[in-house]
Amino acid sequence: KRPVRFMSRMASATGTLFSTQNILTSMKIGRNVKRIGAGAFNGCTNLKALTINSKNIQAKNIKGAFKGSAVKTIYVPASKVQAYKNVFTKAVTGSKGKISVKAKQPSKSSKKK
Repeated sequence: KRPVRFMSRMASATGTLFSTQNILTSMKIGRNVKRIGAGAFNGCTNLKALTINSKNIQAKNIKGAFKGSAVKTIYVPASKVQAYKNVFTKAVTGSKGKISVKAKQPSKSSKKK
């Protein structure tokens, strides 16, 4: 299965954009995204992991975004792990469980040979 890639030129995922999409298992969000609207992933019960390439997401811009979703792990740029641990909290995201924030692994194409 290939992850869904959220278009990198878009700046936000508003409203219930991906809500009730039970076929989503993983997703990559582009580097230009600054806002993920409340309920954007509501009902995405199979979505366990999310990769966020953006370095500009603030807590006020993701309030309630993961309410009703099954997201357990969010992979972010290594330079943003500590900051995003304070952003992607249970209280802010609306998640029932703890969301683990980890550094994303470099893609195979970007590794030096």
